[in-house]
Amino acid sequence: MKIIFALAILLTITGLWKIFQKAGIQPVLAVIPGVNLLFLIWKVAKFHIFYFVFYGVVAWISFGANSSPSMQQIMATIAILLWIVLSMETARHFGKPVFWGILAGVLPFVFYPVLGFGPSEYKPETRRLEFYDNFEFYIAGVFILVTVALTSFTVFTRYCLRFTLVWNQEVSTGCFVWTIFLAAAGGFRKKGLMGVDIVVQLIRGKARAGVELCNSIVLLVICTAMSYLSLGYVLRSTKITSALEISYDYINVSIVISFTLMTLYSLMFFWNSLKILLGKGGDA
Repeated sequence: MKIIFALAILLTITGLWKIFQKAGIQPVLAVIPGVNLLFLIWKVAKFHIFYFVFYGVVAWISFGANSSPSMQQIMATIAILLWIVLSMETARHFGKPVFWGILAGVLPFVFYPVLGFGPSEYKPETRRLEFYDNFEFYIAGVFILVTVALTSFTVFTRYCLRFTLVWNQEVSTGCFVWTIFLAAAGGFRKKGLMGVDIVVQLIRGKARAGVELCNSIVLLVICTAMSYLSLGYVLRSTKITSALEISYDYINVSIVISFTLMTLYSLMFFWNSLKILLGKGGDA
């Protein structure tokens, strides 16, 4: 089994070597653990550098942190999903369809060598998919859809069929919690959350950039603290649900993910404000 696993890693790295060559990256970076992932995310897939940071946090909780088995399973699942999304975007830059990218994420030891040694050329797509710009809202939408469907079904079974699903409330509540925190992270990134910015609106020029920079620092400190506190809470939690008897980690981890995303977005706001203050442009 170990030989098969080692062979799969070797084939994946070999494919990365050729992919890096096609993308104009030093291929030797493909054999350095961690560095190969960084350049695949940053230079090949053209994702933001914070994608790598988030991936690292998820991997650390999965394998390095003193977390519960349920928490490790959740984070391992998220890490797999992040890898599949990364493979989808990598394949897209080589002109491959979404389904091909999903297969590359599931079977990288097959599809990465095919991508590297095949005839496909690396042509970075400048057009971003809408999903990547609104992924929090899309995922939150799935959770709220499940919540509404379960609630409606429960009303039907209670008043028409005279029975109730005992686990319905737990699942609905969990999905609703995921909806709230994911949507909050998305609203934070879009700067769509409610706030009082009358002082900022009255200031112009570099003074305004300075105020926004201070605001970004405050947000960064608060979000970092909340990420740390929420992670500690989840790691210490031992509660299970009464009906399904599953760990509350599957629900509470949404808080950690939300505040971690907000921390990364706060770093982005800080960097953009700093560039504007220094006269080097930046995103609005």
